[in-house]
Amino acid sequence: TLYNTSKWYFSEENLKTAIDKIVTLTKKLPIHELFRHHKDEQQTSSDGQHYAMSVDSLNASRSFKYHNRDRYANVYGFVDEAILTFYSTVITPVDREATFVLDGLIHNEVYWEQDKKWMHHTDTHGQTEAMFSATNLLGVSLAPRIKNLKSKKLYAFNSPKTYKDKGYVLTPSESIKTNIIEQQWDNILRMMVTIKLKENTASSLFSRLSSYAKQNPLYQAIQELGRLYKSIYILKYYDELELRQLTEKQLNKVERSNQFAHAVFFDNNREISYELKEEQEVAIGCRVLIQNAII
Repeated sequence: TLYNTSKWYFSEENLKTAIDKIVTLTKKLPIHELFRHHKDEQQTSSDGQHYAMSVDSLNASRSFKYHNRDRYANVYGFVDEAILTFYSTVITPVDREATFVLDGLIHNEVYWEQDKKWMHHTDTHGQTEAMFSATNLLGVSLAPRIKNLKSKKLYAFNSPKTYKDKGYVLTPSESIKTNIIEQQWDNILRMMVTIKLKENTASSLFSRLSSYAKQNPLYQAIQELGRLYKSIYILKYYDELELRQLTEKQLNKVERSNQFAHAVFFDNNREISYELKEEQEVAIGCRVLIQNAII
């Protein structure tokens, strides 16, 4: 009976539908509001978690930085303020996590409520200049905890000399190339509409664009715009204690979710024993379904 149930009902699509239903129901409960930091702004976060592979898989690779020469897969998960996991996906350790941020944000419609602000927190691996641009254009404020923040460049519309001549203590490093943004503005909007309407996944689009970023004017324009958003964020991050504390608090929640996941996903030495990505997604989907059901 269990075998037939798993084969007929535990598909990737069914699991995501079940997870969405639990998330939608839980967010409607009054107790969910008690976890909110701001009543008019929702906070979410995402982070990766490495899982050892007991079989060979194209979706796994060696991660010398963290796990010597063993083969691992990276499960990238998204949680809200109540530590509900509303999206997860299995990627390789060599994939840039930032590429998959928009996939998680776009997935569940219940988080796109009207008249509510949205701030999403990541670590350094979850942010790029292009992702700053894309999230802000979709109405989500990207708030990462960036490593070596003091070494990052600041950008402005005018040249650095303009601000130095005015006697500014804090001056930008470079100026924004507004001409390329203007030339590609319509294409940027088309790409954002494609992502919002789920005509194509954001990860596939950004992976394709970034693979030849220097030759692609659209990606260059998205990066230029993202440098402006990133510069504004860096200044706010330095200036606002509450923002730094809020980012740390929400990232701690996704870390607790990862610890919770280890408690649920305890069998087979916490190793993924499936070769195909689709099977891996089902296994992780079952784990997320159990976690959300417990919550």
